Amino acid sequence: MILRVPDYYDEFHCIASNCRDCCCRGWEIDVDEETRDYYMTVEDSPFGDKLKSCLGEAEDGTPIFKLNEKGRCPFLSSANLCEICIKMGEESLSEICTEYPRFAIEYGNVLQKCLSLACEEVGRILFTKQDKISIIDYEDKYVGNDLEEDETEKERIKFLENVQNNLIEIFEDDSLTLEDRNIKALAYGKFTQDRFNMENYQIVDLRDKEFIEFVSSDSEISELKNIKTDGEQEFLAYKYRFALFDGLETINEKWIDFKKILNEKYSDANVYNNLIENFKNSESYNVFDFEKLSVYFVFRYFMNSVYDNNILSKVKSAIYCPRFILDMDACVFECNDQIYSNVDRIETVKMFSKEVEHSEENVEIIEDEMNFTKIEDILM
Repeated sequence: MILRVPDYYDEFHCIASNCRDCCCRGWEIDVDEETRDYYMTVEDSPFGDKLKSCLGEAEDGTPIFKLNEKGRCPFLSSANLCEICIKMGEESLSEICTEYPRFAIEYGNVLQKCLSLACEEVGRILFTKQDKISIIDYEDKYVGNDLEEDETEKERIKFLENVQNNLIEIFEDDSLTLEDRNIKALAYGKFTQDRFNMENYQIVDLRDKEFIEFVSSDSEISELKNIKTDGEQEFLAYKYRFALFDGLETINEKWIDFKKILNEKYSDANVYNNLIENFKNSESYNVFDFEKLSVYFVFRYFMNSVYDNNILSKVKSAIYCPRFILDMDACVFECNDQIYSNVDRIETVKMFSKEVEHSEENVEIIEDEMNFTKIEDILM
């Protein structure tokens, strides 16, 4: 089996008590059933009794550790170290505790794994990275069983893998402005979605005549470069984005507080547009950050298309989510007296990722919304 990861994947190591944040507080700590059953067999002792008494169930029946009154995992020490790991060894941790912040998509003979930006150390690695992101395949590094697939399924997967690679190429093409990259990605997403729907899995390169002709002939795509918006339209687009993200499941109180600040700062169209432009015209604004974010969202979610057939919605999300992060950035910039450090960049993206990406329900809501959002509205 092939392990497919971004080139910075092996740089990650948990910094434990040196982390300003902690992944063991503020949200449910899932425990897989196999580990739960193992914990129930631990011999009676003060620690064993605590292990069993702290197990509970979420509303959907998933085994969890019940958080203490401070919202912390009951096995998180005052030094932010894991007592289970210390007393029983790392091999005794549950699957989520062992894997986090790693997330995986499995398809065909590939296990594709990424690192979540909800972890500040992952954010530090990504946003201090000076070169473009490469995707690396390791043969036999992961021991697993290839999923059974017929020839048609192999063609589907190969087609989607090629689309993923081409989308990353588009978002990393710094010969184009960020806006032109987004337009090209949307065009490619629509083009490949149409082919996929017709079960035409012939691979088409970005430089192939067929795609180039599609870009110039498709009326919806050709009009994107001519879209002219005024300040009121930009503000309405922001309000629509805010309403979408405001309606998601809330995981952390910090997100509620930040949304209140967004509402206060962006009081009308003139204020909103001035603050966005102030940030984009400052030295703190870095196009490379938004390139990385789009590549991150493509790599984290795109290959789920193997199972849901939704290509274009994932391309839209890879543009729409960074656009809302820009809204957050400009607000933080203003609140910090027009200072925006790399720490701010890491913290802002971490807050977004924790709230949006770490709820399956939230991810599904966003993708469903993208299915009904016009391509032109993605760019506003």
